[in-house]
Amino acid sequence: MRTLWISAIFATIAAMLGAWLGWQQAGDLPTDDGMRSLAATVAPGVPVAEVNRADHISGLQYWFDDDEYYEFAGSDEWGAGYTEAVYDQPIADLAPLRDRLAAAGWEVGEVHSPGYGWRELTAASGDWRLRVTGTSTYTPASLWVERAEPLGALILSFVFAALGAALGWSAATRLATGGVGLLGGVGFGLLTLNMIAVLGTLIGNVIDYAGTGLPVLPWEFFATIMWRPLTMLGMLLTAAWLVSATADRRRAMAETGPETA
Repeated sequence: MRTLWISAIFATIAAMLGAWLGWQQAGDLPTDDGMRSLAATVAPGVPVAEVNRADHISGLQYWFDDDEYYEFAGSDEWGAGYTEAVYDQPIADLAPLRDRLAAAGWEVGEVHSPGYGWRELTAASGDWRLRVTGTSTYTPASLWVERAEPLGALILSFVFAALGAALGWSAATRLATGGVGLLGGVGFGLLTLNMIAVLGTLIGNVIDYAGTGLPVLPWEFFATIMWRPLTMLGMLLTAAWLVSATADRRRAMAETGPETA
């Protein structure tokens, strides 16, 4: 169980790296003019008040966010980049919008209510994932477009996960046969929640790849406020354990011979 635990932690950290590399090949978001044109297709006759955008692949959730401390502290609003067209008039019924998107060649999901009094609709086409949100008590109707997860990112996630699992298995069988001690225990313990979050995200993204939902970045939990510094501390302690355990093993091999060690 200890070996499986360590292997899974190594696998999910490697999967985050593989996904990040794959996401660098993601396509561009629609231009402002493209968003206005798409907004007119979705809801003809409804003017657009403004177009907002955050073109990064991974960063603070909204275009107006400006937090210089997120690199270490993390943020409670983190995600992939997006472009948003905010409508200038209320839109309550999303059923006609769903029909127009389907007629325009989009793969369309069902209208549903995620809570907080609003209804939304998701759709997918090529490199883009779209979400239309109806007018609610607190927010105007809007059209939100994100990049779809590149197939390469999904593939690299699992390729790197397999490599990471192999590395973790090797480290566990060589260095953790007698336990991981306090240093390793705290380090791996801090990384366990990240492991659970990444595994859940990878499974969800596989399920949603052929659907219409907006993808979740596999390293998004790592960017979350409070958990970012704790996960970074876990990585640091785990690295320290690897160095210490490797040094102890070499010392034992030098003193007693490789067969005994």
